[in-house]
Amino acid sequence: MLINYIPPFSLKYTLESGQSFRWNKQYFNGSLYYEGVIHDKIVHLSQDQESILLESSGDHVSIKKLIIDYLRLDENLDEVYKYISKDIYIKLAINKYRGMKILRQDPWECLISFICSSNSNIKRISKNIEDISIEFGNKITFNGKDRYSFPSAITLSNTTEQKLRNLGLGFRAPYVLETAKVIASNQINLNNLRDLNYQDALDNLIKLPGVGDKVANCILLFSLDQNEAFPVDVWIQRVLKEKYFNIKDKTNIIKVRLKAQKYFSNYAGYANQYLFHNRRLFK
Repeated sequence: MLINYIPPFSLKYTLESGQSFRWNKQYFNGSLYYEGVIHDKIVHLSQDQESILLESSGDHVSIKKLIIDYLRLDENLDEVYKYISKDIYIKLAINKYRGMKILRQDPWECLISFICSSNSNIKRISKNIEDISIEFGNKITFNGKDRYSFPSAITLSNTTEQKLRNLGLGFRAPYVLETAKVIASNQINLNNLRDLNYQDALDNLIKLPGVGDKVANCILLFSLDQNEAFPVDVWIQRVLKEKYFNIKDKTNIIKVRLKAQKYFSNYAGYANQYLFHNRRLFK
């Protein structure tokens, strides 16, 4: 099935930019495609100049709608670029990775993914999330290959810290378990955070075990449509210090975030992703 999109859009830059951890690069007859799991569906995506080719274990009509939503294909990036193109450095990053979108992921999976990201790297996070899915999720088969759905909060809330540690989560294991219990008991409804303003949504997330300002902003940006969210990690601190602001090494990351949000305004999150990706790959 083919899905048309509003250019510019780059599947490669979007799926390889450290937002989601369930996508694998694959090749068939020399052609690149991406294999991922979204909800309970295995998805294969590839791109040509005008459209995305979709193959999936699910019903094509429903999965098409899901992919359009997940990749935010109805969003015009050129309009976003007008807001954030404030200086030569961000313009260079945009030109280099033109077409990179912010994903609209499942908030629950995104939450656990970024709790696992603490003091970690993309390869290890991907393994953590895949191992959690294999251990606790449901098997899905497509074209003779098995993958696993990400488990629900209720399922994870009924495991033990030791089982999570056995999967290599280390010190993150109790945070994952306790957060699962909070979400399973409906103390916080993640989807409802989309309807709150940025600060109220942030205040709700940082109540969760293992969720600080950076992790909360990742969840807000990559799953909850909060475009002004601005995660501050070591790469962002470096680029902001080198190119933008007079920042001391021990400056509170919230103060750093506020400076950047004021500078980039409504689409600060998009600016963040381009700056992060550019600085991370070109040190």
